[in-house]
Amino acid sequence: MTTTTEHPTDPATLAAMFPDLAGVFPAAGSVLVSRSGVLPGTTACASASRRLVAEALAVAGRCPAADDAALIVSELAANAVRHTRSGKGGEVRVTVAAAPAEWVLILVGDDGQDEGLVPGIPAQRPSAESGRGLLLVAALSAACGYAPGGLSWALLPWEGAAR
Repeated sequence: MTTTTEHPTDPATLAAMFPDLAGVFPAAGSVLVSRSGVLPGTTACASASRRLVAEALAVAGRCPAADDAALIVSELAANAVRHTRSGKGGEVRVTVAAAPAEWVLILVGDDGQDEGLVPGIPAQRPSAESGRGLLLVAALSAACGYAPGGLSWALLPWEGAAR
């Protein structure tokens, strides 16, 4: 895994990227814990993404949302490999940023999709063997989405999803 700082993690830039969530991010100058990596777009990407998130959140302290964050990043990374050019010899860029005791942000960048494909939650058939990953991401996060240019993201409260 190559370390990179391609995804921004400072509160002002995050608030500008996600204006609907601007009130969620702490004030400029808040201490953030972040870790980024560039991973090969292979089936091993999901497990490497989970390790990256676990290591970052371990540095931040005991994070009750760590398991949820690991599941979310593995779903987003697996989708990047399966549904974008990242899985055809490309790369997946993963960043986790956290404001301890406040929130955890997962960013997963891919190499772009083929023309006409739009990320989203597909209609489900009860017998389908796949297609539920984004439903899990949505259920476990406070907010999630896809930004143009191949950036999937999810924001979790530090305490994790209410169950």
